[in-house]
This record gives sequence, structure tokens and C-alpha cells, in this order.
Amino acid sequence: MISTTKLFINFIFLSSILFSYETSLFSFSRDCEGLSEDECVITQDCLWRDGVCLSNDFDDECQFIDNEEECFLIGCFWENDNCFRPEDNEVPSCLDDCSGINELNLEENPDQTCDWIVSIFGNIDPNFESCFIDCDEETVNEINEFVEGCLECLQNEDINCLELFDQDEEDWGGDEEDWDGEEEEWEDGDEVNCEELEEEDCREFDYCYWNEEGCAFVSDDENEGCSELTQDECTESEFCDWTFVTTPNGFFETCVESNNWNDDGGWDDGGNEDCDPNLMCGPALTCLDGFLYPTTCGPENCDLPIGPCDNGEDDGGNNVLCSDINNPFECIGSGCEWVGGNIPGAGYCFDESVNDCDPNLICGEAITCWEDNFLYPTTCGPENCDLPIGPCEDEQECMSGEVNNENPCNPQECFDGQWYEIVIDCAEEMGVPCENGEYVDPPEGECCSICIEYDNEPDATLYLGNATAIPNSEVSIPFYINSNEPVGGLQFEIYSSLHGGGSGNFVNPSSIESMIDCFNTEYNVIDNSLLVIMFSLEGCTIDAGENYVANISYYIPESANLGQNIPVEFVSTIVSDQFGNEISSRGQSGSILIGIPGDINGDSFINVSDIVLAVSFAISSQQPSPYQMWAGDVNNDGMVNVLDIVTIVNMILG
Repeated sequence: MISTTKLFINFIFLSSILFSYETSLFSFSRDCEGLSEDECVITQDCLWRDGVCLSNDFDDECQFIDNEEECFLIGCFWENDNCFRPEDNEVPSCLDDCSGINELNLEENPDQTCDWIVSIFGNIDPNFESCFIDCDEETVNEINEFVEGCLECLQNEDINCLELFDQDEEDWGGDEEDWDGEEEEWEDGDEVNCEELEEEDCREFDYCYWNEEGCAFVSDDENEGCSELTQDECTESEFCDWTFVTTPNGFFETCVESNNWNDDGGWDDGGNEDCDPNLMCGPALTCLDGFLYPTTCGPENCDLPIGPCDNGEDDGGNNVLCSDINNPFECIGSGCEWVGGNIPGAGYCFDESVNDCDPNLICGEAITCWEDNFLYPTTCGPENCDLPIGPCEDEQECMSGEVNNENPCNPQECFDGQWYEIVIDCAEEMGVPCENGEYVDPPEGECCSICIEYDNEPDATLYLGNATAIPNSEVSIPFYINSNEPVGGLQFEIYSSLHGGGSGNFVNPSSIESMIDCFNTEYNVIDNSLLVIMFSLEGCTIDAGENYVANISYYIPESANLGQNIPVEFVSTIVSDQFGNEISSRGQSGSILIGIPGDINGDSFINVSDIVLAVSFAISSQQPSPYQMWAGDVNNDGMVNVLDIVTIVNMILG
């Protein structure tokens, strides 16, 4: 409906109100005009001037005009030799015979008002004498347009008849324009052609706006006008707003028509309901008002935009890589693929159109940062058709080639700025046998056990005996040598967890006693390994054959675990004859058993003495120590009783 029709409708609606209320400005003005000079002077809000009583409304300058030409020049109406403001005018006198015009209530029932209008003004039968038969041609034409608008709104449930009577400033064309739009009809562009204006002049007119292509009518581009504006242009435009739109998919900034977005970030069509979520829509990406929607309904089914439209035009060389985009909407709108979360920072954007790859390539298994700024699981990057597993880190964690050996059993090496774990293939853990030898625990700082190989036919063998001990006691381990030749000196290194003094569980050997009178013994502990040298200052030798050479004593602290079997292992052996020539040799390890079940008195033997103690504990004549309780409770039921006594007897009898 054109603005003239709306203005006429507004005019009729306003006139009906003026007839219904005695306080209308026009009626009040008429009351003043009918008074005598004496009555006018004593009446409030009335003024006697030039022999006429006028309303004392100094804001209404129309009433002081006494000629038709000047009245029209200031935008007023001339009627019956008087000048009036447009809004103060009554219903044209040609409509005075239309019954019911004063009973209309537009606000409560606009449909009923339109129904009255169609009924009264819609009969065009020439034989029917209408109530507006006395109106001039211009008024009749306006009435006909009025009837057409009401017919349309009554037949279409999507049109609100109340909108026909909208008196917004935009419909009136401004307070300074004539009510019928005779002064300016800018919507038609009759007086000013926006497209011919320069930027400075363009911005002077509210119905024009400036964009990259020049000056254009607001009505020409409709919705697209705002979406194409920059932030500065949008802010300057009366018809557009720069807004931050928040959705579950994230947020973005955009320029929209004024009032086209509601407070919660959704689309506002200006009605009572923003959208209808029950609409049947086709699943297709749709560009509407500068934004992409997932269905053909756009925002009408309450869908939120998934990004700006991509017009596919070249931006003049400012080509942005998909990997440079960190917003899901910009990513999708640029024809890229968004992977990960639906908010900025929770995913990444990449170009899925690059599919020149060979899935049969042989590639190294290493996370690789490719030239597209994405990480791939192999050294081939995307060339073997792998998809990226994430964006490359902006800052490198390390320098390529750098090694982190803080944990020798879990070392790391740096490749392309990232740490990667190095798998340690320890032979013993992998099941590789130690041929012609045995594995010993590694020294401190090493991860894998060491395979100590025996000589095929060594001339000398050094070996340690096995011993038992109880916590908080000393134990001596016998040391033997069996040689085919006389021995002039020997050196050996022993490793055992007993030497792990750093853990607080064990201490170093307490002493070494030589069993050969003319042999001196020196020892030291280096890196938790016991290093021993035995030699003679008198030129003595150890006879060929098996010989009991020394006792190595250890102190077992109370923190030792009962039942623990501690290995004592040779790391290296060197044997010399009396002339300083090396004799081939090898070592055989021993062990220390912490406690023997049944050995209650801790003498390393199980005999009748242990039974006597067990009986005394069973009848509670004595209280056992922690070790005695452990050794006497051979069946591990938490007490020493006849069951344990019978078991110990059987152990003695064999």
C-alpha cells in the first residue's frame, strides 16, 4: 500500500477520534472561535485577536494564517476560509453523511474498522447513492485505494489490518512534509536520483546510502543494502544497525536492517511472533539477507544463520587460506570445511577440495606439521589422503634434534618442534635370551638390564653363596673362586639392590673379610656398585682349585621386607696369575633371603628350637617379635597355633 493510502487512512482514523472526544484540539479551537469578545477574554486558553476569538495555542501557527497560499506553504490545510494543522483537520465534509464513522474503534478491532470501510465505501453500483457522492475526484481515488487495502488485509490472514493505519514517521515522510506526500515522494526518486550523487551529497539524504559501487536508493537494495555496508557506513545509515549476533554456533558482527534482529540474536519480522519452527522446509543452504541458512526457509522456521553468504567473487587478490580462518561461520562461508567445536577457538578450518593424493604412499609414522599449517599423522601430510588431526602449534615446544633423557626408561626426542617418545627395546623385556651368560640389573642412570656373557671355557669362576637373614641384623655372604691356575690377584664388581642407599631401604656393605692370610682386601662403592680388589704384597698366590676367599657382610635394616629374595650379581670380573697375566674368568651371582618361614629363632636353620618357641607363642607364655610372628605363622592365618607347630615338624622331618 502506498504511503498516500496509509496517510488517508490515518486521516480518517484520527478524524473519528476527534469526533469521539470533546477534548480534541480542533473542537477546542472551534469553541473559542464561537465566543464573543467578553466571553473569549474570560475563557481559559482562548485569545481575542483581530475581532476573532482564537485558541491560545501558540504552538499552532497555522491558525494565525489568514490566506490560503501562505497556509499551504507552511504545510497546513485551508478550509472554510481558515487555516488548520493537518492533524487538527476534521473528516472532509463530503463524508458527513457516512453513518457509523464516529463509532469506529481502530485500536480494539482493526478488522471491524476495515469491514466498515469496505461496506460503506466499497459499493460502486451506479444506482446506489453513496455517502461520499459529494467528494471530489482526488478524495474518491484515495477512498478506492483505501478500500483495496482493507480488502487485501481481510482476505489474507498474514496481513494485520492495523498496519494499514500505521502513523510512523517513516510512512508520513517526516513532520515537515504534507500529509499526502505532495511535497516529497522520495521513494519514487522523482526529485533526487541517488545514483547520480557524489559521496558527500549522498550522505545528506536519508533515502540514499553510499557503498563501494556508489550511491544507491535504500529501497533499491532492500535487505541486501545493509548487509553490504562496512561498519562505518552501517553506523551512519538511518535504516541499518551494526550488531553482534550471538547464536549456539558462535557469534559474529554484521550490518542488518534496523529492528531485523531481536535482543536474543534471533530474526524479528516485526510481528508478534519471530518465526514458526513447524514450517516444512527443504534441506539446502540458502542465502537470505546476506546470511547462509541450512534450509530453504531461511530464518522463518527459527533456524539461526550458519555464516555469511559467499558471493564467489574475487576480493582483489586478498586471498585468505582456509587455515587462516578461526571462525566457523567465516570458514563455511568461504567454502572451507570446519572440523571440531562450533565456536571460535574450539576447532579449525581447512580446504577439503584439495584431493590430489595417493592413499597407497608409504609414509613414516610421525606427526608432521605440513605447509598448510595442519598436523598430519604421517610424514606424507595430506599427500596420502590423510585428514589433518589438528592445527600446527604456533610456538614450538622444542628444537628439532633435542633429546630429553630425564627418565632413561622413557626418553624423548624433538621432531618439528614436538616431543616424541622413544621406545626402549630392552632385550630382556623383549624376551631376548642372554646367550652363554645372564642378565644383571643396570647401573643407575641406565634403563635396560645387562647381559653378562660367560667365557666359553673360563679358567676361573668367581661365585657367591646364598644366605638368609632377618631384618635389623648382619649377614655374611661367602665368596669363592675356582681356578685352573694359581691366582696372584683378582678384581670384581657386584651390584645389588642392597646398595640402593638412596631409597633408604638398604645400606652399603659393612665389611669384607679376607679368608687368605697373605691377601689384602680393598673396596669402594661407586654408583651403587661394590668394587673389590684382592692382592698380596708378599707375592702369595691362591692355589688352583676351589678356595673360600672372603666373607662379604651386609647390614639388613628393619625396613627390609620379610620373604624378599635380594639378588647379588657380578657385573665384571678380572683374575690375574702371579705374573700379571689375565686368567679368563666369569662370575656366578648369589642371593640373600630375608627370613625363612619356620626359622623362628633366625639362625638360618629349622630345628627343634623353633618348635619350642612356637609352642610358647601358641600357649601365650611368650610374646613373639614381628619377625618371630612372621616366621612362626607358616600357614599365614594371622596366629601361631598347633597348625603351625605340626607344619614346622613336617619341615624338620623333610
